[in-house]
Amino acid sequence: MRVRGRSTAWLAVAALLVLAGGSAAESVATSPGTLAGSQSAISPTPSERGGSSSIGPLYSPPAPCQPEVAPGTYSESQLMAIRDQIEAELTPMNELGIGIGESTVELELAPGQEALAAQIRSRFDNEVSISVGLTNYCGMPGRSPVCSSMPTATPLPSGLDLSLTLARPTVRSGDFGKAALVVYNNGPGVFGMDTGEPLVAQLVRPGTRRVVGTLGIPTAGIGYGVPLNLGQSETIPVLFGTARCDGGIGSAMPPGLYAVLVYIHPEGGAGPFYYAPQVLLLVNR
Repeated sequence: MRVRGRSTAWLAVAALLVLAGGSAAESVATSPGTLAGSQSAISPTPSERGGSSSIGPLYSPPAPCQPEVAPGTYSESQLMAIRDQIEAELTPMNELGIGIGESTVELELAPGQEALAAQIRSRFDNEVSISVGLTNYCGMPGRSPVCSSMPTATPLPSGLDLSLTLARPTVRSGDFGKAALVVYNNGPGVFGMDTGEPLVAQLVRPGTRRVVGTLGIPTAGIGYGVPLNLGQSETIPVLFGTARCDGGIGSAMPPGLYAVLVYIHPEGGAGPFYYAPQVLLLVNR
């Protein structure tokens, strides 16, 4: 999305970081670390859409609505007036981003907001281009992209334990959730890794690495890399979302039982990455 003016998408991310106990500062990358004496490493993998050092998932952006509006069809003053009117009526939890593109007002809505998208489309027609979650709204719910599966992880070094705890065992489809990852070192060496915080978890089919739901928006956080000696632990905030990415119709995940999958990995690029055991999550309406 090409926009002029402030980025409400960034404001939404900052709000999420506050909810998770982090801050909206740029993350700081340092050299990756492992338990002393371990030999674990993996090759670099493609970045997540919107991220610079993530391991996935990958997915393609939705196709634009047809026919597209030609640049210059509406004046900038017309588009600015429409943008201001829409922005005044939406809440931050519904609106992830709004701005003026090359030919229309471009609006990003949270997953599950198709009814709101329909209302806006009925009022402003093609003066507004609307995306809902990872889909484009072209007068009806769009088809979600297909997320790639997460890769096979590096085996955990001896003595390193990862444990994920959800803030709530259920989440409403379309909402964001939060959790906490406890990293515990019971090994003979010092463990250190700059994972950054908060971490972003994925929603998968239980017992698999097949991603079917994701956060769907870029995040930025603060650096995290406290060395852990024998018997020490640290807790890292975790965010996850329910933007649908299984190829089905609609922007929000359908109700059902899923699993939350999170990993730690060096922010700076290639290096080992480790999964925490999956935790079940019930997504409801």
